[in-house]
Amino acid sequence: MKVLGHHRLYGDHRFNAAFPSLCRLADGRVLLAFRRGRDSRAMHGIHGLDLGAFVTHLDPRSHLALMYLDADGVPQTEPHIAAICPEAADQDPNLLALDNGTVLLSSFTWNPMCAGDLALPGFGVRGPEGVGRLHAYWFALWGVNTRVSTNSGVDFSPPHYLPPGAPSSVPGRASHGGAIRGRMVAHDGCIWMATYGARDEHSPALVPQLYVSLDQGQSFRYRSTIASASEGGYLYAEPSLHRAKSGRLWCFLRTFREDDATMLCWSDDDGVTWSDPALTAIIGHPLDPIPLTDGRVLLVYGYRHAPYGLRARVWDGQSPDLEAEEVILRDDGRSSDLGYPWGVQLADGTVLISYYFSDESGLRSIEATRLSL
Repeated sequence: MKVLGHHRLYGDHRFNAAFPSLCRLADGRVLLAFRRGRDSRAMHGIHGLDLGAFVTHLDPRSHLALMYLDADGVPQTEPHIAAICPEAADQDPNLLALDNGTVLLSSFTWNPMCAGDLALPGFGVRGPEGVGRLHAYWFALWGVNTRVSTNSGVDFSPPHYLPPGAPSSVPGRASHGGAIRGRMVAHDGCIWMATYGARDEHSPALVPQLYVSLDQGQSFRYRSTIASASEGGYLYAEPSLHRAKSGRLWCFLRTFREDDATMLCWSDDDGVTWSDPALTAIIGHPLDPIPLTDGRVLLVYGYRHAPYGLRARVWDGQSPDLEAEEVILRDDGRSSDLGYPWGVQLADGTVLISYYFSDESGLRSIEATRLSL
């Protein structure tokens, strides 16, 4: 594995940009999607301070921006905005290009709360869903939605939410899948999508869940709970999927304990049942499994321990053994708030990886690294 270079895909002093996703289009171009929100620190009088995620990852006017890259991963266009959710602020796009040319875009939303809403029972001092003033505004998690494009991402359909699930902490509002960040997979007319941050009918904990579409992403239905909270105290989030040639579905799970371990589970019946999550050798989150043309998988993940950066290793895509050599792609991050990589193999066999990084002021931009294997 060799790093060919790094370059910027998007940066603007007015906005914080994060959580990118990529898909390769039929004509060889690459579609980039990312979450963009105002850099509102000036209004709060706190410029010059490294406040991590404060006022960077939640904003009442956040939206999903889209750009086209050429076959070498170089930006061709200025951003345009996907169909906006009229109720809530968009977050974390996830792209999937289907064989028929359709592009599927999944994401989730936060609903900005008004002062009266905060007096409702159950919201507590940190606000709904445990976010609140950590991000300078109050929000309620509003659920997962999907958008479909039939013209390579020029236009997307309005957001369509997942079916209602267990009740959320918002009175009268169901979870609608909770949240999503991770790769979807498709095969033989079926699309699998993993969500997190919602309860199921069996557990009060927030658990990753699997949804399936049989109509090219026009609608999804719940199939299973991927993993429940473990006795060892692991809570799971940001699941990302890979489908092996054997048909086995693999799911990589972020955890929230101090060891920052990545967990792995799998299903041999198209996601109806799942193995218990197993601890892997990978430290970092969240992980993107990039399928390669030779059947292997490039695993990339943010490394949020000094020295901060981005790391990767090659996986055979078939066994639970993830002990392959770890390669440091970058170790020059300025804080632990970075990463969320998403990659795609280009026509020449190289791999383009997108992620977010911060500059000296704390402003987040979308960066890229290109690799040869």
